[in-house]
Parts: sequence; structure tokens; C-alpha cells
Amino acid sequence: MEITLSENLDFSIRHLASIILNRYITKHWCNQTEKFEPPEISEQVKQLIRDYLLKSLVITSGGGGGSGGNNDENIHKLLSSFAHSISNIAQYDWPQQWPQLFPTLNQYLSYGQQPNAIYSSLKVFQELAHEITDTQIPDIAPILLPQLLNIFISKKLPIHTSTKAVKIFGIISETIMAMNDLDKNAIKQYLADYIPRFTEYAIEVLMTSDTNDTVDIGMKKEIISILTQLLRYCRKYMKVYLPKILGLIWQHLTTSAQIYVKFKVNSSMENNDDFNDTFSETIIDSDGETISFESLIYSIIDFVNSTFEFAKYRLLIKPVLSDLLYYLLCFVQMTDEQMEKWQSNLDQLIEEDDIDTAAFSIRIAAQDLIMNLARDMTTLNDKHTRKDDELFKIAFLQAVQRHFSEASELEKTQKSRQTWKIIESCLYVMGILSPTIIYTIKSGKNTSNEYRSILDNVLLNLNMTESFMAGRSLWTASRFSEIMNDQSLDNFLRITSTLLNNIVDAPILSVYALRATYYFFENVQINQRVQVIRPHLQQFLQGLITIGMNCNSDTLYHVLRIIDLLSELDKEFTCSASSSICSISLSSFLRFPDDTIIFDVVLSIFDHLFSIEQCFPEIQKRLLPIIVAILNSNPNDSNILELLSSSSNKISAQNMSILQPQILDMLTKILNHSNGLNDFMIEKVYPSMIDCLNKAYKDSSAIFQNGTECLSAFLRKGSDFLVRYIDPTTNQNGIILALNVSFSFSFL
Repeated sequence: MEITLSENLDFSIRHLASIILNRYITKHWCNQTEKFEPPEISEQVKQLIRDYLLKSLVITSGGGGGSGGNNDENIHKLLSSFAHSISNIAQYDWPQQWPQLFPTLNQYLSYGQQPNAIYSSLKVFQELAHEITDTQIPDIAPILLPQLLNIFISKKLPIHTSTKAVKIFGIISETIMAMNDLDKNAIKQYLADYIPRFTEYAIEVLMTSDTNDTVDIGMKKEIISILTQLLRYCRKYMKVYLPKILGLIWQHLTTSAQIYVKFKVNSSMENNDDFNDTFSETIIDSDGETISFESLIYSIIDFVNSTFEFAKYRLLIKPVLSDLLYYLLCFVQMTDEQMEKWQSNLDQLIEEDDIDTAAFSIRIAAQDLIMNLARDMTTLNDKHTRKDDELFKIAFLQAVQRHFSEASELEKTQKSRQTWKIIESCLYVMGILSPTIIYTIKSGKNTSNEYRSILDNVLLNLNMTESFMAGRSLWTASRFSEIMNDQSLDNFLRITSTLLNNIVDAPILSVYALRATYYFFENVQINQRVQVIRPHLQQFLQGLITIGMNCNSDTLYHVLRIIDLLSELDKEFTCSASSSICSISLSSFLRFPDDTIIFDVVLSIFDHLFSIEQCFPEIQKRLLPIIVAILNSNPNDSNILELLSSSSNKISAQNMSILQPQILDMLTKILNHSNGLNDFMIEKVYPSMIDCLNKAYKDSSAIFQNGTECLSAFLRKGSDFLVRYIDPTTNQNGIILALNVSFSFSFL
């Protein structure tokens, strides 16, 4: 402790001492923690450490000489280390054993204190803020919130210090808002008095240029995030400010869209001015949080989303809905960075270009906002009409047409080589909104002709020069295939099936073809147009198998979903291709034995195969030996090795045990579809199942559950055959074996 506070020592020594002290506290402070190692620090020494640490927060020097950067950086590194130690102790000792902590930290926040004391005190409060409970709010909020506002409003402190105060204000405010669910007076009692002061200065900050040295992107992002929460939970206190705030948010939205397009979407073009440095730089702050131009956009999109949640606020957005959609479409454009990433990793393209993706980006955030707007405003069928349907359709159409017109003008003047990106984003969102747009076209609504014209002009003139654009056109066509005539549908099916088999020469297009295939199949099935797709099924299946044998589990899941759809389309074709479908399904199952999602779709595929009477015997004959090998935990069985011969994956004995619950489920499906038990089932499969259950029932509830169902299926399909079967080891018949297993299960 003395070393850390000695200003005459080199910074690196002091910093190392502070790290050692923090580790010592972690290991020896409290015997109730997982990392505790005896002995526990005595109460006398604990008090000494607590006092020293509080004194450490007011250091003014980072240490003399040596390496480690400038003095301010050294001080902040030391202060951060001290603050972390204090927070570490506080989670055990505050407020009972350390009552002076809060008053001392609050004193350090006073306006007349040193900037370093304010900085370090804020660091502690930031780490403690999430731990402050509703029972502590009455004592803390009236004292801490005014202090935080003083720091926020002060223009004499560094930006990062003011931003930290804003962040803590937001955390405490969210705690109070959460309290309001149980105590309806919480906001009124502990937060309402500070909302006007915060909001008025927040408006002033939002009005300040980003080039001003009193604000930055990080501060604006925090402010907008807090305003979003206040808008959601403190509406009656915010309504007077809302028009002004919306105007400023709108200004930031439009400006951000222009900057985003210039420096993120088209970053490979010549944008060499200083503006680029300001908005392309990503900073990791002292808390490890990313502060970037994109983080500001996320907060703006979230604000707009929250505004639309309330009917009264929607009235303020509806007049500018067309412009809002126009700018959101700018954010939906793919960036050069995304293109580069997707070109080098097709699996990532498949994952991130999914409507239901778990990934996150500006593109996805903007797309989600548009989807939320459409979900609340548009009509999908006559049973559930929405009064704002026409308003949204006209606004969206105007936004799309505006982008198309601007892109056309840029192409004529050759001012941009990447105008296809905005067309791609418009087609992407049109594809996402296809159910409601199809409803409009079918119903002959006011905008139906305009939407149909866009689809005809873009989709029927497929431009293959830019892979991403051509792929998007194909995908969008698949989303609207429900309203295509047979000739157009046949043309698109031919193109898609060809591209699906061209992953070597056109990898990007093959990915989009994979995506499009699912929707083509889905629409063909729903609208009973199998006769159009039947000539292309073999080529589709060939391409799906090629992709499925060389991809990760996420992509394989998509491939299997499509094969699952395909197996329902035409029973005659499915029967003729059952061997290939069986092979890809089984190999997928064996490659990813612990992926239950893949197994579920594999089981669905087999269910379709089993339901076809002509191909069931052959499929059963092929599956049963593999089932026996898995039940016996034999990864070296020739049937399994043959399936894995085209893959680098090998299956271990451990993975065989993982497969057993699923394989029991598959066996049950076979039994349910069969007309009875054959010799192989009785003499090979049944004993293997009994042996598997006897060995594993104590350790696996999944085997217990699936095994019980499988055993019941055996007894249901051929109990008379099982009576005649005699186990060569125990000399018991099949029924006795079943009773023994059932008796063992009854004790689980």
C-alpha cells in the first residue's frame, strides 16, 4: 500500500503493487467467496486497507521517470486499479462494515475537489451503481444524483469524466424506474426533480457540434440512451421536451446516415478528409466499452424504436414516416467491411444474412426497426386489418422510389460505382416485408401497381455482374414467388438450381441460391405448384448435398431444412432419391452428435421417408445396422465409417453415447411406421437396445425417457415375437428382459 502511494517511485512499480494488492484482496478478504484462500485478513488490517485505499483516490502524481506513458495516463491507470479494489471490498463490506465509504466518495465529487479525485470516485460509483438496491436508493439518490448532474453540467472537467457521470446517472435512474413497478411513487419521489435539469442540459449537448471540445460521440450516445429510458418510463415528465428532442434526434439521424454511407458503406472510395478520422475511429474506454460512431447510431435507432412504442408519440413520427424509412434504408446497406468478411467466410454470410439472425450490426438494427414499424402498421390478411396499412405502404414506396431515382442519377453521372448497394438494401427490406406487400398486390390496393412494377423491372432484369446484388435479386424473387406466373417461376427455379451447384465458381451466388431455395420450395408447397418445380428437383438436391457435405453446423441446418421441405414436395421423386437423402441426413447426424437442432430436422426428414411405403423397407434395412452399432457404442462399424468416409470428422466412443438417446428416438419412429418386427429387429436391434438401457439408465435421463418409449413400441409391435426370443447370455426371453429394464427404471 505504501508503495502504491509513494509518488517518488516509478509508475510501473506502483502499478504492479496496486495489482498485487487487488489480488491479495480477492483471495483473502472474505471466506465466503469461490476464490478465497486462507488466511482471512484480520479486521484490523482490513480497516487499514480501507483507509489507505480511500486516501489513494486523491493522488496527484503517477510516479517519476520510467516507462508507462504520460503522467495523466499513469494517474488514471493507478486510480482505476484503486477504484477496482475499493469496489471489490465494497461488495462485501458496504454499507455495514464500511459506512464512511459513500460520504467520502460523495465528498470527492464536490465541485471544488481535484479532477483526479472526481475521476476515481466516479470509477468506484460506476462499479457499484449496478449493485445499489431499492432499499439503498432513498439514502443515495438525493445526495448522489445532484452531484452527478453538477459534474455533467460543468464544462471545466474532461469529457470522459462528464460522460462517466452521465452513465452513472443513467444506471441509478434505471434502478429507480424499475422500483416504480412495485412502488408507484418511486420516480416521483427520487427521480422526477432531476429530470428537467438533466433533460435541458442534454438538449444543449445534442445541439452542440461534434467538433466542439466539450462534447463527443460517447457523451451523446449516453445521453440518448438515458433519454430513451426516460421516454419509456417517465412519459409525463418528458412530454414537454419531446418535440425539441425529436427534432434533435432527427437531425442526428439524417446526419449520421449521410456520414455512414460515405465512410462505412463506401469506405473503399476516396474519403480522405479529416472527417473520416473522426467517425471511423473506434475507441475502447477505460471500462472496456467500445465507443464509436456506430454506437451513436445504435442509440438513435433504439430511441426511435421506443418512440414508436406509444400511440401518442407515433403521431409525431407518422408525418415524417417516408423520410424515416428513407434514412433507415441507408443504414441497411452492406458495408465494404461486411462484404470483405462475407467473401472470405460464406458460413458467416449465411448466419448474418438471415432474417432471424442472432448477430448484430447497424444493418440488422435498422432492418429490425423497419420490421417493428411494419408489424404495428401493416395488414397481412383481411382478418387482421390495420388502419395505418396504406400510410406505411405509401411511405415505404416513396422511400424506395426516392433511392432508386437517386441511384439512377448517380449512375448516369458516374459519380458512384456502388449505387447497387442501396438497390440491394431496398430489395432486402422488400423481401422481408413480402407477406404484407403480396397482400397489397393481391388486393389491388392503391400502391399495388407500383410495387409490381418495381418487382418486374428489377427482378426480371437480373444483373449478374455484381454477386451480392444478383444474389439479393434472386432471394427477393423467391420471397415473391407466390405471385409469379409459371413461366417466371420456372425460369427462376432453373437459375437457382444452377447456381446452387456452382459454389466453386460463384460462391456468393450459391449462398443466396441456398437462401432462395427454401422460399421457392415453401411457396411451391403452399400453393400446390409442384408440377413447375418437379423437373428441377434432382439438380436442387445435388446442389444441397454438395453444400451440406462441406459446411459448418449452422449452414448444414439450413441445408437440412430445405431437404426436409423437398422430401414433402413429390413422393415419387423422394422415393427415387431416398438413398441420397438418407446418406446426407445420417452423415449430418453423425458429424454433429450433440446438436439437437440438427437431429430434430434429420428426424423430420426420416419421418417423411418412413411415411412413403415404397421406400420404407430399403431405408429401414440401411438404418438398422447403424442403429445397432450406435447402441453398442461401436464407432468402428463399417456402416458408420462408410458414411463418414467423405468427411474429415471421426466419431469417438464418447460421441456414440451422446448419439444413443437420439438413435432410440429414431428407432421408435421406425417401429411406429413398420407393420411388425422382422428377424433382424428381434435378434440384433432389440438385444442391443436392452443392453444400452441396462448400461446407461443410471446416468442418462434422456436414454431413460427415449428408451421407455422405444421399449413400448417394441412391445406394441411384436410382443408375441419377443416371447419366443431367448437371450443367449441370460437365457431369458424378450418379455422378461423388458420387465427387468422396466423394474430398474421404476427406481429412478
